[in-house]
Amino acid sequence: MKAWICVFGLLSVIPVWATHDVDFNFDGKIDLADLFLFADVFGHPVNENNEFFDLNGDGAINFPDFYLFADQYHKELIVDLPGGAKMEFVWIEPGTFMMGSPSVPRFSTREGPQHEVTISRGFYLGKYEITQGEWESVMGTTPWSGQKAAPFLSQGTFQANASHPAAYISWYDMQEFVGELNAASGEEIFRLPTEAEWEYACFAGTTTRWSFGDDENQLEDYAWYFENVWYSGNQGSQPVGTKWPNPWGIFDMYGNVAEWCQDWFGDYSSGAQVDPTGPVTGTDRVIRGGHFFVSWEDLATVYRYHKTPDFRYNSTGARLLRTE
Repeated sequence: MKAWICVFGLLSVIPVWATHDVDFNFDGKIDLADLFLFADVFGHPVNENNEFFDLNGDGAINFPDFYLFADQYHKELIVDLPGGAKMEFVWIEPGTFMMGSPSVPRFSTREGPQHEVTISRGFYLGKYEITQGEWESVMGTTPWSGQKAAPFLSQGTFQANASHPAAYISWYDMQEFVGELNAASGEEIFRLPTEAEWEYACFAGTTTRWSFGDDENQLEDYAWYFENVWYSGNQGSQPVGTKWPNPWGIFDMYGNVAEWCQDWFGDYSSGAQVDPTGPVTGTDRVIRGGHFFVSWEDLATVYRYHKTPDFRYNSTGARLLRTE
């Protein structure tokens, strides 16, 4: 009984991707309607009509399945932004991973040495890159308006679309965005991710070149980059969340727009680190993830970019972190 009461304290209307395991009525939300559907079959024998409620595949619809269902409410968070927009976040558990590249020649100068990093505290990371709609809601500005659509194109202007990632935003601009959100919340809970937090979330528990594996032929299912954007008819950024997410439910970690991190850019340490925040000073800030106008070869999880903090461009945006 306590477990059933507990879930009501966690319940809210949470948008999810269409294929989410516990969106039982496929309406794009995890809410009371899904709980009632689950309760209606709880304890029943599994058959072809209700087998998708057997979340752990043990042949029964019981409390272990209920706990998996309830756990989804901790994994996703929706934040009301100033101006009325909403931003979705995914919970990232703490853990340890190997950061950087051990030997891949293309990345060896900036991405090594590979070293052990522990992320000691969990955090919420933006499910999507910050969208134009979210930026305008918070800041009341549209820095991409009238700007160039894509690198090397002399004609065409950047597409204004609330579902596209915000671009032409500098690292300094992001500090103002974060400041507005923290002021509205009354707490210092929003910031850019550190480079280590970004890479940890991008790997999503994997050790392969991309979070889905090492086969570049699968990349087009997960990312927007030169080879699939140039011929798309829209030679620029694409709506967020239109490719497959990584194993932790985060979209567009590869391509679309590159993402600012909090750190100054600098050489990696060879020793194990806990919650690294990068060099104390520097000239450039870290940018990760690649973007829509680079080739698939430049979208590996470990690949690092860097620009001065006042840099603005059509292929540079950001993803927000919220502390617990």
